[in-house]
Amino acid sequence: MNTLTETYKIELSALRTAPIFDKRAHAKNWLAIIERDDSKRDGINRCLFAPHAALPYLYFVKGLQPGQAVEFGADYWPTSTKRFRNRAYGVIKHISVGSLVLIRTESALDALALAESIASKSESAEPVSSESNP
Repeated sequence: MNTLTETYKIELSALRTAPIFDKRAHAKNWLAIIERDDSKRDGINRCLFAPHAALPYLYFVKGLQPGQAVEFGADYWPTSTKRFRNRAYGVIKHISVGSLVLIRTESALDALALAESIASKSESAEPVSSESNP
């Protein structure tokens, strides 16, 4: 599993940057906590977070915790029949008042496996940590 650690800026309790976001009028953007759910068609249950009311702030982060697997989506419909899907997955490594550190993964299944691995380890070389959550 390939991973990459990235840091995203938080201002006013909202993400200012994200792995993916589409500003076009026909785009739908979201941030969701993901969990395994075999009853769903794709095997994933999503708990969606509402986007912030005005750009440049993208998503409120209240409720996000270290160790959670997340999905960022940015789908775009240029016509009524064709949709372009764009997804980014990862696990929250650290969240504080000013930043969110995300361990990026290649797929939802990789993010879920990493989150489960982190949860099962009581101690690690780089522990998942949280300061005051916005």
